[in-house]
Amino acid sequence: MRKEKKGTLHFIAILAFVVFIVLGLASATAPQATVEFNQRYLSMTQPPASGERVIHRGISVNGSSSVCRNADHRVTPQRMGSSYQVREDRMPSRHHHEPILDQLLTIARNTFPPVLVQNVTIRNAIIAGNQHVNPRLEEYIETVDSGRRDANNRIIWQQVTRQRTIWDCFLIYSANITTNEPMPETVTHSADLAVAGTTRADLYRRVDNYFDDRRFNEANSLGIRISRTDFDVGRIRGDFIYAIPAMGSYRITSAFTIDVHDSRAEIRFTDTNMQRAIGSASEPIFLQSIASAASEELVNFTNSLRSYISTRR
Repeated sequence: MRKEKKGTLHFIAILAFVVFIVLGLASATAPQATVEFNQRYLSMTQPPASGERVIHRGISVNGSSSVCRNADHRVTPQRMGSSYQVREDRMPSRHHHEPILDQLLTIARNTFPPVLVQNVTIRNAIIAGNQHVNPRLEEYIETVDSGRRDANNRIIWQQVTRQRTIWDCFLIYSANITTNEPMPETVTHSADLAVAGTTRADLYRRVDNYFDDRRFNEANSLGIRISRTDFDVGRIRGDFIYAIPAMGSYRITSAFTIDVHDSRAEIRFTDTNMQRAIGSASEPIFLQSIASAASEELVNFTNSLRSYISTRR
């Protein structure tokens, strides 16, 4: 009876092994299909085309996460869109990078208010790397030598519970935002402010009072910042820092010089630059819509100054 039972167990084990081999071979020999990258996405992975320029670098989106047990596992930057093989009966409707590119394009279109720019797309889309987050401990069972032997001097194995750190790991996809809109010309403005019957000293005082009422405000990083005054020659230099409501956190800075004479003053704005956020690096104005709005602000500033010095005594 015991021999029959033992024989049955052996038969079941052999049968399971055979089934495993057959299924493995069937899977390996199943018809394969190639998932190709849709050509309409191809340009998103390539450098900017002729006439395009980058207006924002490094927008990113995270891929789906998986559990990672190796802190040193790093993915090197690589291009998106490579073809890959799948079983024919598991052919997806899209290449797995296409939804990622859709997400990046949506981010690109939402990065700038619609009032600023309409014609944006993405270029240089890549798998930028990977990131490990949410570290935590995981318990696992390990079979180890117990240090003991049985009657036949064979190792007696035992199972012990251990802990190791695991992470959630996800790929990072990035791209640059481009536009085919030409770079705008530098924003400048100049005007002659005539105030008949005033002396240079009186006009200088009026201009100085106007600026004093509008000194730079550290709280919102807006206002007039005087860099140099020279009463003897009637010259004031400074920066006009302003925001344009439709442009969110953007700050525009226009350097100005005012030369005061008897009965008139000259104002010149040069070197207009911008910051995308308070404290960020200064850069040239990169969109015509921003340049146009900045130019309008300078005209309004000049008209306000003209009205002030013409009506004050």
